[in-house]
Amino acid sequence: MLLSDDQPFPILLPVPDDLWPLISSSHLKFRAHFQTGGVVFSRHSTHIGNSLILFYPQDCRDATPGCIKYIYEDNGSIWFAVQRHLPAPKGTVDPYRHYPYFPAQLYLTSLSTIKLIPPSRVLSHVARWQFSEELVVILALTMD
Repeated sequence: MLLSDDQPFPILLPVPDDLWPLISSSHLKFRAHFQTGGVVFSRHSTHIGNSLILFYPQDCRDATPGCIKYIYEDNGSIWFAVQRHLPAPKGTVDPYRHYPYFPAQLYLTSLSTIKLIPPSRVLSHVARWQFSEELVVILALTMD
């Protein structure tokens, strides 16, 4: 995708192969950033920190961490193409489970296939750091 990171407005581009099965259009207006409520969200390739989010997937009631791969506009609405962090395998000892006021949790470094969500389903940004070769620590950065 040839979208510059400092592009101030969306650009009509062909839909990438990994997004194609989820989209009915052949071209979409892609963005490097999107701001709402004073919070900036970015695609992963533009700013990794602003792409890491805690969100409510369409098929789940629990918030889950993920990474914004694409931000695009379709029929006047903004959408995030997000890949979820997969849960750590059963039996993984999570050293953060003993600290209820430090909401960190272990997840796999692996990401799921793309899911589409509107920005309204984002709860907050998250911090992520490498715990081991296979695991990352995710810390929710919610304001509550």
